[in-house]
Amino acid sequence: MLSKSKRFLEEIAALSRILNWTDAGRYVASIACNLPSIFREKSLGQADESYRPERLTVKAFGQNFRLANPCLSLVREIYGRRIYFPKPDWVPKAGDAIVDLGANVGLFSLLCAGLGANVVAVEAQSGFLPLAEAMLRENGCLHRVKLVHGIVGANTGCLADPERRAHSSHFGRIPPEMSMRQVLSLHSAGEVDFLKIDIEGSEFALFRGDTDWLAGVRRIAMEVHPEFGDAKVIQRHLSDRGYKSWLIPSWRDNGGVRRFPGHCYAER
Repeated sequence: MLSKSKRFLEEIAALSRILNWTDAGRYVASIACNLPSIFREKSLGQADESYRPERLTVKAFGQNFRLANPCLSLVREIYGRRIYFPKPDWVPKAGDAIVDLGANVGLFSLLCAGLGANVVAVEAQSGFLPLAEAMLRENGCLHRVKLVHGIVGANTGCLADPERRAHSSHFGRIPPEMSMRQVLSLHSAGEVDFLKIDIEGSEFALFRGDTDWLAGVRRIAMEVHPEFGDAKVIQRHLSDRGYKSWLIPSWRDNGGVRRFPGHCYAER
């Protein structure tokens, strides 16, 4: 119980660091009102859902970002915990080429563009694209982001089943299947400084067959969904291509990547 409570406090602290005092106080109040479900489910999800402001300003990496109807769990993960940046020198800088694979509403793309990077954002669910476009435009970053409707690694993961794909929350139009070579070619040089991957299990299909595309990628931060494959198989492919990689499991799996998503990082 102590370690669980400590983890919740770390999660709260991560969000509090990027919110103003008023929003931080309201979020803490939401936690207090939902303590039974939080400890029962081992998740702050109910508190996140109970406090959904129409607009929220967060300060991260020295920049202010204006968010509409934000998902606080994603905000906490990307802006507060900085889960995609395991080292300080991984934070994007002006002019970097970034690929956001599984862009969702564009929170990661917005962060990178706000720091001056150029981003290709690929999302399979077309309903997320106008939300991302509106947020990027409001923050003056749309010119740095190329939004692309497409699916990569369609043979594994949550979206491998076309019927299940059609019932996703923001599915909309059928996404065209894309290869990683096609995605990387959307940057003029065909190479990227940073590849972020969060594609709900489709990551395992990326490392089957041709992996020559890895030659054009410097760093990778990837959410791994172990119910769809073995993360160590991905690591072996990365090692064969000259990467140093490491896994950080979900805290809910007590040290081993088993059920809940963990993260794999790779660099060379």
